[in-house]
Amino acid sequence: MNLEIFFDNFELLNDMPNGVQKLREIILQLAVQGKLVPQDISDEPALVLLKRVRVENVRIIEENNGKKYKLPKPVEESYAPYELADGWCWALLPEVVIPEKNAIKRGPFGSTIRKDFFVPEGYKVYEQKNAIHNDLKLGNYYINEKKFNELRDFEVKPNDIIISCSGTIGKLAIAPKNIKKGIINQALLKLSLNNRVITNEYFSILFPTFLMNTTTLSELKGTAIKNIVSVKTLKELPFPLPPYNEQKRIVSKVDQLMALCDQLEACQQKKYEQRILLNNATLDKLLTAPTPEEFAQHWQRICDNFDLLYDAPETVGQLRQAILQLAVQGKLVPQDPGDEPAAVLLEKIKVEKERLIKENRIKSIKPIPKIEPEELNFKVPDCYEIIRLGECIDLISGQHLRKNEQNDQGEGIPYLTGPADFGKVNPIAKRWTSHQKAISEKNDILITVKGAGVGKTNILGLEKAAIGRQLMAIRPIVVYQKYVYLMILASYDNFQSLSDGSTVPGIERKDILHFPLGLPPFEEQKRIVTKADQLMALCDELEAGLAQAQTEGGKLMEAVVHHVLAA
Repeated sequence: MNLEIFFDNFELLNDMPNGVQKLREIILQLAVQGKLVPQDISDEPALVLLKRVRVENVRIIEENNGKKYKLPKPVEESYAPYELADGWCWALLPEVVIPEKNAIKRGPFGSTIRKDFFVPEGYKVYEQKNAIHNDLKLGNYYINEKKFNELRDFEVKPNDIIISCSGTIGKLAIAPKNIKKGIINQALLKLSLNNRVITNEYFSILFPTFLMNTTTLSELKGTAIKNIVSVKTLKELPFPLPPYNEQKRIVSKVDQLMALCDQLEACQQKKYEQRILLNNATLDKLLTAPTPEEFAQHWQRICDNFDLLYDAPETVGQLRQAILQLAVQGKLVPQDPGDEPAAVLLEKIKVEKERLIKENRIKSIKPIPKIEPEELNFKVPDCYEIIRLGECIDLISGQHLRKNEQNDQGEGIPYLTGPADFGKVNPIAKRWTSHQKAISEKNDILITVKGAGVGKTNILGLEKAAIGRQLMAIRPIVVYQKYVYLMILASYDNFQSLSDGSTVPGIERKDILHFPLGLPPFEEQKRIVTKADQLMALCDELEAGLAQAQTEGGKLMEAVVHHVLAA
């Protein structure tokens, strides 16, 4: 791909997956390959400049030390891992720093800087976070003048570059002219570059883009091993050096293009926020529609603008939640006057519960407080009964099994302990037990009641399983099991809020038993589940399509990157 075509279509790449980030990477790669700006034949070649400065450095060092000095061996002119742009050459760090012994210096180790050396005010100790966050003002560690003079070799001076070289490596910052006097600690390395050979600004592009991506250093990213980047390592890594004037042009072009990337990101963020606001407003009007006519209008508006509203995975997630809320509110399907009333269903539930208690098949529970209609924060159809969840279920609390009561050999029945055991459509056993404690049966609704996943739910497809204390099993009585499951799914945020504020998040039995909900006629429950399944399948298709589009866009972006960098 011609670079002019690339830059002419710069903004079109913005909408590709990670588009702006990829654009930034391309810009920096082009910069250190000599492809970002044209070469100027009037520029002094980098190798000529380097040779002249080497001679000057020898003279300066010999004058200061009073004896002969031999500079480190330069990169062989035959060294060519790839072809450089005209006027460029390969260089080493010792060739581009000022001619002083402390021009490349790693921070002091061991007990050189101990906490008992620190004083309230004095000479600053610069830390790794100063480089990581590119902020020399961070930190409050200081040493006194005596200790500072002892560690003068590690002083950070104006225009020095500090680099994080332990743990999070490769981040750098340039010391300003008014920098507070101080020294680096053991997690930093400082460079005093010869700014007549290489500018700090160009090196700030070169170091993370080229040096940190060499085989030697790229493997160290993300490690937490101390003393990972040594001075010796950096001194031996050749890097591409452009003519001095071209460095300035490169930096100027990078700044210009990065500013454009900032604008693209800002526009992208604004577009994202506007889409979320539009989506929220549209769904809110749908959920709060006071009449069937208004509901139909708002639903039609969603249908007419479907591609606009649901063109990103996060908006599809909001649609799923809206579908669940409509199901809870009785707005997902129309009511049928021919359905057996919910009041009759409620009587059937009471009779069945009493029978099961008499037969010792379920345990009786403490009386449940009478439900007040205002406990529901939304209105349900008049044909619904407002009840507490405990009125239509049996609730089985999980129990903890000791290690000697469980195994990973598949012996006994599955033992489930939390959402980590949940598959997409059915829990997946990782442990088993022969102890018949807290047994959940097929089609029970499992809900997480302890830990960060409070409210997460699944339906047991196994014949039976023992459940740990992180779980409870909800067994509907007479009520349509899949309808209760939908109600639990829709109530995830409510259960999460009930668990807030405790050291270990969790909900109690009463939180589930006392949970208010609207009970529709049985036939309507089945219609609600059928409609919800249809709409969730639509969401699945929509997400799959978006994922496929992102994958194809990602491949296209990779192809663009490849062609641009190979141009």
